[in-house]
Amino acid sequence: MTAKTKPLKIPPINISPSAGWDIQPKYKFIRRIGYGSHGSVCEAICTKTQSRVAIKRFRSIFSGTIKCKRILREVELLFAMKHPFITRAYDVFMRQRSDLYIVMEKGNIDLASLRKVEFLVDSQVKVIMYRSLLALYYIHSGGIIHRDIKPDNILINADCTIKLCDFGLSRTTMVGNSYDTSSATDLSLEDDESFREMSEGIIETPKTVHCKFEVNLLKAPKKKREDITEKTIAFFDSKRKEQRDLLLMSSNECSKDGQLTVHVATRWYRPPEIILMEKEYDYSMDMWGAGCVFAELLEMIKENQPIIENRMPLFPGNSCFPLSPSTDPNNTEALVTPKDQLNIILSSFGEIANEDLSFLKGYQAEKHMQILSNTKKKVNFAKRFPAADSDAIDLLNKLLAFNPAHRITAKEALVHPYFDKVRCKDAEIVMERPIKLITDSKSDISLKGLANSVLMSVLNSKQK
Repeated sequence: MTAKTKPLKIPPINISPSAGWDIQPKYKFIRRIGYGSHGSVCEAICTKTQSRVAIKRFRSIFSGTIKCKRILREVELLFAMKHPFITRAYDVFMRQRSDLYIVMEKGNIDLASLRKVEFLVDSQVKVIMYRSLLALYYIHSGGIIHRDIKPDNILINADCTIKLCDFGLSRTTMVGNSYDTSSATDLSLEDDESFREMSEGIIETPKTVHCKFEVNLLKAPKKKREDITEKTIAFFDSKRKEQRDLLLMSSNECSKDGQLTVHVATRWYRPPEIILMEKEYDYSMDMWGAGCVFAELLEMIKENQPIIENRMPLFPGNSCFPLSPSTDPNNTEALVTPKDQLNIILSSFGEIANEDLSFLKGYQAEKHMQILSNTKKKVNFAKRFPAADSDAIDLLNKLLAFNPAHRITAKEALVHPYFDKVRCKDAEIVMERPIKLITDSKSDISLKGLANSVLMSVLNSKQK
């Protein structure tokens, strides 16, 4: 006689897309719209106002010191910044004692998604780029380095209003404000009504500039596999290695001596000084990312690239030694391949002059440069973007100066002749003072105590 076995008790599993999003009753989950190295983002509806918002969720924020401080730093920054072209935070709250939620305004689409389905005209590129530089000028004036400027982190609406987002890798610097703000207009941080009024009409686009476009990703034409070029397949496959880079970024937030980490910026938008592991860098690293974004915007003009599937990042490296070296065991030269990020950059710059390498301070960086081939003929941006005028090419070259000391600043870029038709001096606003964050203090405090201090601070500032 066999003994009766007890039936297995399998706990029910909630496979609903809204599972794990503990945002009721103030917000109603709609759909998940993105995810990052530490958090996920969903679209939701505020039950009180019926307005649509984006909610970023971070799970188990106390599981690591670096992770926790990075998340809390992003919370502080989002609530401290008030600018029409930077994502605005509305609310923040904790659930399950360790899950943190940030409620933010929602953009229609990011530039990385838009470039897969849409064409732009020159006037639209001017407006989008100018507004992106306005956001950079503002954060740099407050001592903030974004450290991850790329198309994915620039949201855009149908009227070309942009929102710079994702400050998860951002840091403040104690170097000080290098901008001359004596002639600039300070942004008022008074009440919500004045901010809303400014965000709706801060830039009066000239009547001759038609900025609106219609795009719906759900209706985007599906391309057959045979219609996709080999180049495009390689582009999307390399996304896997990009995720590995992001994981490496989170491993070293700051060195023991307080210097900024070099494990920042997504690979294709990473400037030479970061690739070469220089310990000192500044706002110029954001300007390199802006240059890469500008190149992709120019490629969205039909006359520059008529085939959407052939659009590519300017520097699409497959690896980035030493952050993500090639796994090819036959490569004996420091695991650097022709598709290494710095090799791709050098193939556009041609031979690098000694003055362009004057910023290098480490022996390893100089040795690394000797390994790479930098004798290739310089790529002519005017030929790559035939519809771009001389002002556009000049701005692109100044944004992508190999030496960060020679790179144009956000303030200088705003007065570039390329923006003459869309410039609005009243929109070139700065912060009243550099931002000081609780998370950057050296006081010995527990992570939960730090979180309580940050949340109390931002919520109190919100109520004022």
